[in-house]
Amino acid sequence: MSKILAELSYSELLNAIKAEIASGENAIRQTQAKTYWNIGKLISEHLLKHNRAEYGAHLFPRLSKNLDVDLTTLHQAVKFYEKYPILSARTQLPWSHYRSLLALPDEAIRKALIKKAVAEKLTSRQLQKEVSSHKPRAARHDLLTPLRGKLNTYAIIERPTIGGKTEKLVDLGFGVFQEIPVKLRSKLKPGDFAGKNFRKIKAAVKDLYTYPAVVEKVLDGDTIKVRIDLGYKTSCRDTLRLRNLDCREMDTKEGQGAKTYVQSLVKESCLLIIRSSRSDKYDRYLADIFLPQGAKPNPATDIYLNNLLLEKGFAQKWTA
Repeated sequence: MSKILAELSYSELLNAIKAEIASGENAIRQTQAKTYWNIGKLISEHLLKHNRAEYGAHLFPRLSKNLDVDLTTLHQAVKFYEKYPILSARTQLPWSHYRSLLALPDEAIRKALIKKAVAEKLTSRQLQKEVSSHKPRAARHDLLTPLRGKLNTYAIIERPTIGGKTEKLVDLGFGVFQEIPVKLRSKLKPGDFAGKNFRKIKAAVKDLYTYPAVVEKVLDGDTIKVRIDLGYKTSCRDTLRLRNLDCREMDTKEGQGAKTYVQSLVKESCLLIIRSSRSDKYDRYLADIFLPQGAKPNPATDIYLNNLLLEKGFAQKWTA
């Protein structure tokens, strides 16, 4: 039977309080993991009921604002639920541990590290080291095939007007369209391609959606805020996620390292060449990003940022 509180020495009292704090913090961490799993489940089931790509694009920012929870955490919660549809109480770990494990695409390795983390009571930092040791740098066959079109290349489309008629437009991408002057409409038809000044050109679908852009801010290793020159004296601002990449979260040393590396390459107001279109279930713009090495962009010498992050070990391939 333990001593009554009044008989404890100061050092014994201090140790007892430390034990209580550690026990309480551990309970909070365990509850936090279950909480984020439930959040991911709620969002996933809600998205299934509203199975429209554009719905997810509005849902996450709205939830983030109303809940005061950052977007990355919400997306991470959904990924958590998708990878662990059944959360075992027997092997439950803190939320920080699961966030580290989600960086591994191999399910068998994740399961093995869960067992090791539970058996050896690994700290978050110790588990991060284990995860990092199982993330080899991308081999040549693991790299992405760059998607890059031609600058100043646009599709001619036709869409209905409010009055029930149809109109021919130049599709500038990013949901922006350019009216065709009346005197030129007869020279262009849906399915044609145009360059500058509504000039008809020979092109293919693969040549579309490629633009010069200027960096506004690096948000993390795989997310950059840019201002995009769409052509036809039109521009827009958007946040791009590097296509098929996943960097570690910003609350990890690896995530901070990835951001710092990208910032060393991509300065504010730096010129980029991007190729982007909406393509994932959250309706986010996923981009192939190229870094010009000379005064003018050159596909032969421009650096493909997506693969550079894979080669340097700052990211892994990810298909949403």
